[in-house]
Amino acid sequence: DAVPTGDEARVSGSGRPKSLGNIVTLLIDRGPAGRLLRRLLPAAIVIIGLSGFGLLLGHRGGLVGIAVGGGIFAVINATVVVVAIFWGALLLDVEYRKHRQLRDQLKLQSLHDSLTGLANRGFFMDQLARRGALADRRTSAPFAVCSLDIDDFERIWGRLGREAGNRILVRVGDVIRDCVRASDLVARLEDGKFGILLEEIADAKDIQVLAQRIVSSVPRILTELEPDISVNVSIGIVLKSSGRDLPGDMLRDADAALLQAKNRGSGRFELTAVAG
Repeated sequence: DAVPTGDEARVSGSGRPKSLGNIVTLLIDRGPAGRLLRRLLPAAIVIIGLSGFGLLLGHRGGLVGIAVGGGIFAVINATVVVVAIFWGALLLDVEYRKHRQLRDQLKLQSLHDSLTGLANRGFFMDQLARRGALADRRTSAPFAVCSLDIDDFERIWGRLGREAGNRILVRVGDVIRDCVRASDLVARLEDGKFGILLEEIADAKDIQVLAQRIVSSVPRILTELEPDISVNVSIGIVLKSSGRDLPGDMLRDADAALLQAKNRGSGRFELTAVAG
């Protein structure tokens, strides 16, 4: 029979090698089973070997009879097996926890911006699609899509440098997150641009209050971080009553409102209601 590869050994399931080749394969396996065997096997061999050698010397010296020696040896072997099982279960649990932690980290990285810790563009667009589909399935309160941009961010970036620019991005993200509700989603879309999905809007005035809070909070809080430069943000908001538009169209509508806000000056917001 062909000797299974490391991956095949991990998924074969029986755990009972049928040949010396299988044992060797398992010993060199880089997965949890191989690491477990390499940890347990030397200790088990040493314990059983020393106990057997000690009992043999005791028997030759007349201290231990054959029956008693065999019983002691059996007890030692059983103890080794029980300890190995519990030890193995503990090691495998540690391996599982490490694997799950790594998997969660990879999942988090795939959904979030590495600098700010906010959602990334891909996750934001997925949530826009989800919210649009939800609006089509049942009657619900309107939702809003916001496009927020740090005014003149390229100039700020060029003047202060990358490190200071990154600090500004992180702090602006924190300000936005502190202003919105826990049910809302904040994402960094690109460079100095952020997206916000506001769920279940009871009154359009609530959006205006929120937008005003953000545009007034950013320059005040960022002054503490960079006192030599003024940091303002502009926001374009589109209020949606259904989800007939694609996520890209929703964001495009918000970008159009953002452009209108910027045309009126720095640190402003524009709210547009769209039926679709």
